[in-house]
Amino acid sequence: MMRASGKEITFGWRISKKREIYKRHPECECVLIIRQDRYEVTVDLRTKGKWSYGTLKAQDDHLNLPAFGLKCSLKEIYKGAIGPHGSERHN
Repeated sequence: MMRASGKEITFGWRISKKREIYKRHPECECVLIIRQDRYEVTVDLRTKGKWSYGTLKAQDDHLNLPAFGLKCSLKEIYKGAIGPHGSERHN
C-alpha cells in the first residue's frame, strides 16, 4: 500500500481549496490544474451554470475547450517540460 507524504497531502489540500475559490467567481468558466511531475491535467468546466470535472492522464488524451479556441493533446502541453527530476521529458 502506498502512502502519500505529508508534503503531497498539504499540496493537494491547498490546490483543492484554490480550485474551489476560483470556481466561486461568476466570470470563471474553466479551472485547469496542470501537474508538473507527471502527465495529469484536471479540468473543471462550467457549462450552462453547472460544473463538470475530468482528469486527463495519458499522453494521447486531448484537452478540448472550444470556447477558448484550444484543442491539444497532453503530449503537446508537456512538450519541453521539465520532468520530476529536473530532466527534460523526451516522450
